[in-house]
Amino acid sequence: MKKAGELVVVVECVEQALRFYTDKLAFDVVDIDIKQSEYEKAHVVSARLKKGKCFVTFKSPSVEELAEFSFIKRCAGRCISITIEIRTGLGKYFDRCCKRDIKVIRELEHDDEMSSFTIKDPFGLKVTFFQPREVSKQQSVVFLGGVYSRDDLRLSTEQENRLHEQIVDRIKPFGLLRRTARKFVKKKFKQMREALR
Repeated sequence: MKKAGELVVVVECVEQALRFYTDKLAFDVVDIDIKQSEYEKAHVVSARLKKGKCFVTFKSPSVEELAEFSFIKRCAGRCISITIEIRTGLGKYFDRCCKRDIKVIRELEHDDEMSSFTIKDPFGLKVTFFQPREVSKQQSVVFLGGVYSRDDLRLSTEQENRLHEQIVDRIKPFGLLRRTARKFVKKKFKQMREALR
């Protein structure tokens, strides 16, 4: 069973987020929660949206969150950014964003691993869209400052275990438990092998 996380973003106006993300960025609506009381007109209190495999819920602050939210919204950049993988057509998607007068804060760039660009939404959040580089063209991958080719990853079990331990020793001082670091390194090597097939 695959596990996935979901970002919840508290915003001043969920309707504004809903319009921007669906009309301008072509997100799909998964769910909407509308509230109405006898003292106020109906309004959207939360909306769950989807782009590819990325799910984001925008919600208005609850009474308990109002003080915290008033401080957070004054922070530059709101300390949050969203990163979304686009499988194909990133160039066309970038052109679409430019045509819709979306504030682009980092133009479409290409490097050895991916292409990406970043926009800013109406609430000051940075949203980065990226597309991984074609696997067939990839000759090497970068991991924690090291560059690995196909040949570098053709190791005996003993050699691989030694290399894993060297990397674990290098990242362990940053606060990871040895068990967590080993799991991370093992998973990363598996991903690197798949990328270099």
